[in-house]
Amino acid sequence: MTTDDGVSRPRELELSAKVRVTRYFERLRFWPAFAGVVLMSIASRGRLAGGLFFVLIWAAVLIAAAKAWLGRRAIVGTVRARADGLVISSSQADVSLSRADITRAYADREGEGSRVTLERGSFKRYELSFDDPGSGRALLRAMRLSALDTPLTFSFFFNLRVTIGADGVLVAWPLLRRRRFIPHGAIEAVDAPDGETVVLRLQGGKTYTIATRKSPGQPTSEQSAFIERLTDAWEAYRAGIAPDALGLLARAGRGTLDWVRGLRALGEGQGGYRGIGLTPDHLWRIAEDASAPRESRVGAALALRSTLDDEGRRRLRVAAESSASPKVRVALEATADEVDDEAVAARIEGQARVA
Repeated sequence: MTTDDGVSRPRELELSAKVRVTRYFERLRFWPAFAGVVLMSIASRGRLAGGLFFVLIWAAVLIAAAKAWLGRRAIVGTVRARADGLVISSSQADVSLSRADITRAYADREGEGSRVTLERGSFKRYELSFDDPGSGRALLRAMRLSALDTPLTFSFFFNLRVTIGADGVLVAWPLLRRRRFIPHGAIEAVDAPDGETVVLRLQGGKTYTIATRKSPGQPTSEQSAFIERLTDAWEAYRAGIAPDALGLLARAGRGTLDWVRGLRALGEGQGGYRGIGLTPDHLWRIAEDASAPRESRVGAALALRSTLDDEGRRRLRVAAESSASPKVRVALEATADEVDDEAVAARIEGQARVA
């Protein structure tokens, strides 16, 4: 682990992923050809030149579309992420991407797993798909591109701009010259009743609705990525912990036994989690919070194993009995009952296969 700027982070995170690389036509190659056609049509104003002009224009457009379509390809490989970038290794090729070249990065849910989108300029995009729901957040944190590391702005209909940072949400209407900042501390819940709105439930019973309808011409809605980004930052704020602390609890593609062993070591102080403000009180708060993400609750309980006494085991059993999720219930019970890492992992793994 490294502790530069006071935050504990893995030096390198290795995950298995399905990677889809999307290339768009390259502007610098397309526009010189377009300019040449225009100049040629101006130089010769005859009917033949005019027809040739339109033929060449359509040919250039079709070539650009073909390049965009053929540029889409999917590879399956291993992703190694660090603070300075990532490397995608596969049997076909190795792709290196520097963090400095990434213009936007965000994660969202993809079925039971997660997906990370990395945009490189306006004409190239990498989509990394993971089977584990926590891998997306873990990857962005390893590269220092998460909601806790750098603000990210989402654009919606009517030029609405919503920026999510570690401290709150900034909603801006540039056309109306209006802005409103909502701190995470004022938010009690985040709801998405439909595909076009996100409702922030604030203290005092008030609500604030953000219209997340996509703008005309926008290829896809960014609502899912917006909700994931907002939830990530808000959950970390609610837990009262420093940036990246929740990432220490994430499974992040690890096998069950490795996850159990890693969190036991973390609870014993080998991971330095107290140095970033993640205290036993914080771990209990997460483990007993029914609204916390399932993976975070189990991870917090596993990190508490080395400090559990009879009262602590009783608290975990109470939390397990009140959980509606079979996976959480079995994991908390295993943490309270079992001593060996292998036994805990076997019970968690057995439940994962059944569910």
